[in-house]
Amino acid sequence: MRSLLVASLLLFTSPATTAQSPDDEAERRWEFVAGSDVQYLVGFIRQYPDSPRVAQARAMLEASDAAPLARLVDPDPACRALVDARARSLLDDDLDDAPPAGYFESSPRWVAVPGGGDATAAPIEQRFTLSLIASAAGECSLIIRWRYGSGLGEACRCEPIEAGYVFPSRLASRLLDEHARFRGGALACGLPTEDADAYLAEATRAYGAKAAAQQARLDAGGTLYPTEEGEMKDIAHALSVLASAGPDEGIALRERARVEALPDDVRGRFCGQALPGLMAEARMRLVMLQTQVRSP
Repeated sequence: MRSLLVASLLLFTSPATTAQSPDDEAERRWEFVAGSDVQYLVGFIRQYPDSPRVAQARAMLEASDAAPLARLVDPDPACRALVDARARSLLDDDLDDAPPAGYFESSPRWVAVPGGGDATAAPIEQRFTLSLIASAAGECSLIIRWRYGSGLGEACRCEPIEAGYVFPSRLASRLLDEHARFRGGALACGLPTEDADAYLAEATRAYGAKAAAQQARLDAGGTLYPTEEGEMKDIAHALSVLASAGPDEGIALRERARVEALPDDVRGRFCGQALPGLMAEARMRLVMLQTQVRSP
């Protein structure tokens, strides 16, 4: 795991290509880091400890650690042993100890710092947080804050426990990612964001219509292939996630910064051709959804 931490730090120590003040350098880096994966936030804090953005970065890390998680369901001795072994494997030799046996039966997180210090008193970028994550199918994974993880397979099962727990949805994540990139591109191009917002609403309606058509087939006495049944469940879950999710401002911010950094001629082609083309392709995929539904 040390190699992962070193790689993260090296990302933030590349020499600047132009002379700029430390504050300007930190601000430009923050444009790309804000809202991104936690290892980049930790790297920012370590590279720019005096930046006023450090407080924001730490708040984002705290929010990530506080996100609702899951717990084990009636673990048997074999499951307990597997969890203990995987926890020690993930932590490697970066910590002197590991979670005590059976810890995850009562809590989905274990937090520690090197040297056995008081984890609650240490800055969050110095803490190791090991979390127990559940999938929609109830499968368990142990994830360390640095996105270093290990699935537990069929030997262990998990269920939601914390208030506000929401299973991740690949479909919802993809649509929200597209929406955020369209918003960021529009902002960089000086265009209104209403078209990007409209796309997300259109996508929500299109997938809802497909699920409704599949349900109508069932109601009419028809059958669905196993893949179609799985798709219905995926869509239902995605729609529930989309109903409560807001725009991903972190992705939008990074996309805006990327486009604004392009040379003028390249940015002009992106704004005039590429962005409208990408949105048109995304809308065409929504139209194609309806052609994939078999009649009752």
